[in-house]
Amino acid sequence: MKLKPTTVSIGLTKLKKPLLVMFFGIIGYLFLKSMTMFLLFINIIGIMPERIDTGKNILIVGTDNVKGSKRSDVISIVHINRNLSKIRALSIPRDTRVNIEGVGISKINHAYAYGGIDLLKKTTAEFLSIPIHNHIILNADGLMSIVDELGGISVNIEKPMVYDDFAGNLHINFEPGLNHLTGKSLLKYIRFRNDSEGDIGRIKRQQDVINQVFEKVFNFKTLIISPKLIRIFLASVKSDISFQDASRWLNHFMASKSDLDFDFYTVPGSIRIIKGVSYWRPNIVYLDNLITKTFVDYQFSDQQKALKPEKRFVSKSQIKRVKQQIVLDNQQLIKNETPILVEVLNGNGIAGLASKTARFLKDHNLVITNVDNSESFNYKNTVIVDWKGNLEKSLKIAKLLNVDPANIVVYDRPNKPLDITLVLGLNWSENYVNGLAKK
Repeated sequence: MKLKPTTVSIGLTKLKKPLLVMFFGIIGYLFLKSMTMFLLFINIIGIMPERIDTGKNILIVGTDNVKGSKRSDVISIVHINRNLSKIRALSIPRDTRVNIEGVGISKINHAYAYGGIDLLKKTTAEFLSIPIHNHIILNADGLMSIVDELGGISVNIEKPMVYDDFAGNLHINFEPGLNHLTGKSLLKYIRFRNDSEGDIGRIKRQQDVINQVFEKVFNFKTLIISPKLIRIFLASVKSDISFQDASRWLNHFMASKSDLDFDFYTVPGSIRIIKGVSYWRPNIVYLDNLITKTFVDYQFSDQQKALKPEKRFVSKSQIKRVKQQIVLDNQQLIKNETPILVEVLNGNGIAGLASKTARFLKDHNLVITNVDNSESFNYKNTVIVDWKGNLEKSLKIAKLLNVDPANIVVYDRPNKPLDITLVLGLNWSENYVNGLAKK
């Protein structure tokens, strides 16, 4: 007897539904179990004892392939600390003029080209005078893939961005307004620097994009729904951060995401053209102050606590760093700096000495705003009072007058109508000034 085809069809149809339900049920169970175990593992690692209490400085490098050569297109230092609710990021313009071991004075992005991540890490640590604990290298292709997987980024473009580099095969053309950019277009957006802001404007755009990418990547739903994102990230990133440390920080970010925020900074300085080449010349004093306040976890010493908040003495390390910058300036013949406004006060009672000193300073292109007596004639040593915290200027005067930098007192009064007050001490004499004139 032959079975009816319809009977077999109906039986198989009845069996398919429960089998499919069972199959997807098992898959769903295994997925949820794996995710639960993953999150449990992350949390277990997160509560393990910390080896470092003060935080970490991580060098973030974005690389780009141009004509077959690798270059560090983005250089940033990120400071993270579990006890803080903010992540601090310092962008370093790639044209920043630094000393590279074995290379000499050059742009900081050349360190990566000459010696890879190790030389760039060493150069950055010496430049900022802080330890670099770890590094993360992200290539441009990986960034494009990550942005595409996230569904793109929306940016507000204030003015037309048009640029054509036929040699580098880079063509940019964006209209003003809100633009939703995918990976390839977004890479062009953050590469653009053909306007009045140059690399600084480019850094601002990079920081905005990083903030948006961070927000999307560390969305809990994104991490679960897109395991592909994790695969892209792992394939695009090279780092020396251990899995244990990465898990700890991921756990911290996920737990405090609602309170977490980015603080972005850029190395302070100005553009200088040296022998036809554009450099970013860092302002070492302001950079050191920025680093101290935002990128170093430290405790004030008793001596520092005793000083007035607006008054401080110059450290030997800072003197050394600024002197190195001054030497570089002299070697590169950097000119056209703003004039130094100086007040000369007689602090030892020798008649006419302040006026003679003022004439000497004027002959060396300093602007004398006032010559007078000090409130006391009992100054043991000559003192340089730096009112605006511009140690580069006060150190130049100290070198010119052969004054010990330990006798520089620094204040933070940006509205003061002069830069320097020179108070002549008992170690100052007419013969001393005559000796300076003969140097």
